[in-house]
Amino acid sequence: MCQHQSFTFPGQFKGHIDPKHILRDAVPNTSLWYQISVDIKAGNPYADPQSNQKPSVTITHTCRETMVQDRKSSRKGIIDELIRKDIMESAINVLMKKGFKQFTMDQVASTAGIAKGTLYLHFQGKKQLLDSVVDFCSEPLGKEYESVVNSDADPVFKLERLALETLMYAENHKALLYEVRSVMFNFNTHEQVMEDHNSWYWNTVNLISAVLDEAVKSGRFRSFNPRKMANLFFESINALMTHRVLTDVEETIEEDTQEMMELYIKGLSLQ
Repeated sequence: MCQHQSFTFPGQFKGHIDPKHILRDAVPNTSLWYQISVDIKAGNPYADPQSNQKPSVTITHTCRETMVQDRKSSRKGIIDELIRKDIMESAINVLMKKGFKQFTMDQVASTAGIAKGTLYLHFQGKKQLLDSVVDFCSEPLGKEYESVVNSDADPVFKLERLALETLMYAENHKALLYEVRSVMFNFNTHEQVMEDHNSWYWNTVNLISAVLDEAVKSGRFRSFNPRKMANLFFESINALMTHRVLTDVEETIEEDTQEMMELYIKGLSLQ
């Protein structure tokens, strides 16, 4: 099977350079090669034929067969990603309509409009699918966190914004988060997430930690362990979020956020 190959011809040519002509002499079955690029280290390949320049030429070419296979793999990857996304959205639809206890793979396949066998090509079973749903549901909030953390805003304002965005997300997705919570505790997903330091939970803690570290370095907060405090801060947000999902809360999102921020600002500020 042919692959990507490069040939270097140091100082052998001058004037106009025809890479295909060179390849015909250097490589058998040149007609099989699809993509050719030329890297001229010195001189100009279209220089005056009378020029004495002799550039070093590197010719890289890619087999037609390899190009076709790469394109097929790329298309397959895109299609698989679209199918997987559709499955996730269908799983969320079923989870919200039927609840965790009545959730089945048959219902997901039917909602997605695919064969059950196709569903199992992407997910080995109910647990793997629902674990992926938990990760999928965390993505929008994760992107919002990254946007806030990477902004040029004051670090204390960033912390307040993170808390506010989380509680707004909880308020707007109460039914979904109620079922996600059931998934996490019935499948021990919570423990898995905590043990995996590359999970969305720890990625979020790291983002909060960066903001807290920024607040310390700017003189807004006293010195402390930012990662440990970030964990505590995130758990406080989660507690408020869970309270809002499971009960009827009288306080507004803004009131909850303000109360939590006053607690942390007073505790962490320089005396």
